[in-house]
Amino acid sequence: MHVEEHVKLWNLASIKIWEVRHVVVRAGEPIHAYRFPISGFIYTVRGNATITLDDTMYAIDQMQVLHGGKGVWMNISLNEDSFEFYLMFYRANLSLSNTRENQALLRQHVPFHVQYAFAPSYPIDLYDKVQRIEQHWELTDAFSKFQVKTLFYQFINEAVKCTRN
Repeated sequence: MHVEEHVKLWNLASIKIWEVRHVVVRAGEPIHAYRFPISGFIYTVRGNATITLDDTMYAIDQMQVLHGGKGVWMNISLNEDSFEFYLMFYRANLSLSNTRENQALLRQHVPFHVQYAFAPSYPIDLYDKVQRIEQHWELTDAFSKFQVKTLFYQFINEAVKCTRN
């Protein structure tokens, strides 16, 4: 992943959060062939599982981040009795920049559709943001929805910093 180009495109994007879910999967309830309706982040919290995004398998322990673009097929097989994670779906709209440089960058890199995974350097900071995103998501007032967006941008900022190290 080209982090600098990735950041430039995130900076040009307008983000809309579509859904935030807190999911606990129990033994005997694996997730098979779930297709991402739009781009999303998975933040794993507890348990041990194998997550497959399209054809790429990830051996997951707690406190890891995965990203998949629209249309990615997800399968989760548990290696323990339960597995807990958060799923945050978003849509990124890019304002079509008039500069040729940004248009060329967009043709080469589309960070909202790229599949990747990493273990964050400071997982508790990201976990705190994800929990707060989910708490505000459950509320219906305009300020709470604004908080969700603000915290999501902070989550992206921390996640990008983690991929740079």
